[in-house]
Amino acid sequence: MKAEIARWVREGKSDREIIDTYESRYGARILVEPEGVRRWWLNVVPWVGVVLGLVITILFLHRMSGRRDLPAGEGSVGE
Repeated sequence: MKAEIARWVREGKSDREIIDTYESRYGARILVEPEGVRRWWLNVVPWVGVVLGLVITILFLHRMSGRRDLPAGEGSVGE
């Protein structure tokens, strides 16, 4: 591939032409970083899921830390 790309560069092919050639030959999986909508789904969506998961976990832990189950009769206001 390196030799082929070097030859194409010497012949004056553009980056886009070389990428398109390999993509048509091997499919989008040949690209290290997908382009367009696929790139968004593969790079943005997982991070959004991680952030949402952390927020939900933090809220859950915060809510659970406020619940102190006391035995009956203890901690009443009148004591």
